Amino acid sequence: MKKLNLFLAIMMIGTLVFAQNEREFEKKPVHEIGIAGGFTTGVGLSYRYWPEKVGIQTTFLPVVTPSYSFYSIGLTGLYKFREGEYSSFFGYLSNSLFLTKYEYSDFEEDFEYLYSIGVGPGFSLGYDTAIINVMGGYALYYVDGDIALLPTVEAGIYYRF
Repeated sequence: MKKLNLFLAIMMIGTLVFAQNEREFEKKPVHEIGIAGGFTTGVGLSYRYWPEKVGIQTTFLPVVTPSYSFYSIGLTGLYKFREGEYSSFFGYLSNSLFLTKYEYSDFEEDFEYLYSIGVGPGFSLGYDTAIINVMGGYALYYVDGDIALLPTVEAGIYYRF
């Protein structure tokens, strides 16, 4: 009986040790929330939903005072090319709108806006719950009737859950 109990204890310990190395069945976090800033992804509070290779990111920031209003709205499509344990390499296609409204008097207002579309590669670094994200590429900017093609840089810090 003692030999049977010893055998069963060794088998259970061996199974538990083997289970510690198995990471295949771990649930990967698919939601990310954080702060992001960029010319084509928007500025402010950011949310990402990234279940597999394809993901989406939204960014929003309202700043409202009696004489000044600023809104940043961004929507980005993400595609993961390669994912490692601590980093990933991906591509993005983004667009954003920055809208600024000035009120000078009761009847006088002025609007400025910047619309942009960007594309390029991105890199993220982090593990489990915290991730740092950096993206770069080219963007098409439309500002009050003028068009420009310029490089762009985007960045963010996210909490994954």
